[in-house]
Amino acid sequence: MFELDRVMKILAARYPYVFQQLLFGDNPDIVFEKVEDSAINIAEHRADKIFCYRENDKQKLVSYEFVTQPKQSDLLRFHAKNGLLTASYLMEVITVIVYLERGRHRTFPNEYIAKIGGAVTKTQFTRILLWEYEDRIRSGEFWELAPLLVLFEDNPDTETILAEKKLIKRVKDERERVDLLGLATMVAFRKFKDSIIKELFYKEFDMLKESSFVKEWVQEGWEKGRVEGHEEGHEEGHEEGRVEGLRDGEIRIIMKLLERTLGRVSANLENKIRSLDDKDIDRLSDDLFSIKKTTDLEQWLRHRGENSKN
Repeated sequence: MFELDRVMKILAARYPYVFQQLLFGDNPDIVFEKVEDSAINIAEHRADKIFCYRENDKQKLVSYEFVTQPKQSDLLRFHAKNGLLTASYLMEVITVIVYLERGRHRTFPNEYIAKIGGAVTKTQFTRILLWEYEDRIRSGEFWELAPLLVLFEDNPDTETILAEKKLIKRVKDERERVDLLGLATMVAFRKFKDSIIKELFYKEFDMLKESSFVKEWVQEGWEKGRVEGHEEGHEEGHEEGRVEGLRDGEIRIIMKLLERTLGRVSANLENKIRSLDDKDIDRLSDDLFSIKKTTDLEQWLRHRGENSKN
């Protein structure tokens, strides 16, 4: 779910007007203003994405929650977060549950109810079933959501991926096109075997590390290191934290992609990867998609170790 959750947050942040259309249609009275900070000052209650709208000269918030598996327990959390948002911003807050996959589920709950005797507290959420917009995505109306088409089928075939790529390749801006292809690749891991993804996205794998959303993951590592360095109270600690954060971010991405291909990577191999110098980390990133099995990784590391001795 981690990759899919990240994909949805990126799509929502970049294309807020698409989500406005999904929710409000062409209502001229509702105007998008900005994306709000979703931290709510309480990290464990972070919302997925919060947009600020203006309706009749009054600011209002919409909190989007992206969900794959419908669970009644989620509604309790959404109920709590809605209250926290309302108290924090002191304005009207609407929580919208965006269900991403239909799967074999029959119901998609959108109501939290608490009862004691005859007393009742009820919170009803607006609900979007994303697969209901499949035709509009395929038609190109919502091309921004093309990376999500594979989610709408229990057993999508390669034609679905080809349809995604066709839509995305119509995008004129090269950077935007590369990012959407990268997002489509990450979502595809949820439905296809690694070997099929490599075949379908062979030409795009080199683009993945250039995609800005991957750089955002590295930036998160930088920020973590920056904060940790600052807390030590020393400038050298700050600089060391910054460098270590960047390196950790790169290694996290490498390990995640390796695990997609190889399954669980042993602690021994992970330690060897973490002991590589910065140049070898870059080389491993370049060679990543030629590594198809654990023995390939072992051979790559052994070869690098032998070269470093010479």
